[in-house]
Amino acid sequence: MFKVTPNRTDISDKFIKNDTNMLNQIYGNDDVTPYWIADMDFPIASPISQAMQQLVSRESYSYEYDSKTVFNAISAWNKDRHNLDLNPEHFVQVPGVLSAIALLIRDFTKEGDGVLIQTPVYHQFRRLIESAGRKVVKNTLNIENDRYVIDFEEFEKQLKSGDVKMVLLCNPHNPVGRVWTKAELQQLVAIAKKYNTIIISDEVHADIIFEGSTFTSMAALDYDNSLTIIGSPAKNFGLN
Repeated sequence: MFKVTPNRTDISDKFIKNDTNMLNQIYGNDDVTPYWIADMDFPIASPISQAMQQLVSRESYSYEYDSKTVFNAISAWNKDRHNLDLNPEHFVQVPGVLSAIALLIRDFTKEGDGVLIQTPVYHQFRRLIESAGRKVVKNTLNIENDRYVIDFEEFEKQLKSGDVKMVLLCNPHNPVGRVWTKAELQQLVAIAKKYNTIIISDEVHADIIFEGSTFTSMAALDYDNSLTIIGSPAKNFGLN
């Protein structure tokens, strides 16, 4: 078992994962390796640290709204990283990924509607669906040749029933780690088109994939009945 040695600083002992008193209290042992949600052991990229230090040094924190610059930067990043053409005018800024998903569920479905998730999946998806008064529909992923795959036959049956009004896609998938191929996504979209089902695509892990994998965004496919959550600096750059 490998163990990452964190970039320790004089304040890192205050981090929960390094607090020996807390670790002993919970686990009875302080020699544990943290595998927690979006909590990196890698140092923050120096350009980000420098920009944050510059911001703090201003000593003035008045209201700001510079979405055009931010949106253009996001568009340029996705073009360079994924060859993805995104129009900044189509961007909407949200306080967080889960907040965005919650809003989309409430705006595009009604109470009692089915929202499909592909299990095993990030546990908060279920909470968001149930708290909105919608019904969780599980499209369980199958294991073939030691990797997870979509059960398209079951997926089509579930959409054909008419109960499913929205598909909550996770790509790359959390926690199974699959980066869905373009062919898989095209097959999923073809079925969704057939039954006029909305697809919400959570793509916040798109920049954290292994070499050799190719990420395909739902935004690159021909399906108008979809909304894509492109990314999160918290996930990509450890800014939690």
